[in-house]
Amino acid sequence: RVVSRPKAVLAGVAGAADLRLSEYDSVVIADIIRDGRNAMPPFKSELSPGEIKQVASYVQALRQ
Repeated sequence: RVVSRPKAVLAGVAGAADLRLSEYDSVVIADIIRDGRNAMPPFKSELSPGEIKQVASYVQALRQ
């Protein structure tokens, strides 16, 4: 899945984007959590698909 990258504020370890400040939807956030991107490692072997969805929902809830 190819998604254009909205602006995200750089913060955190190794300049990783702060997903709380991004414009990504929950599907893209879940993809990033599962597969990793740039400085963020993948978590597909540590988290179940349901847990990844819960983390993505949590990240989105932090925006509010």
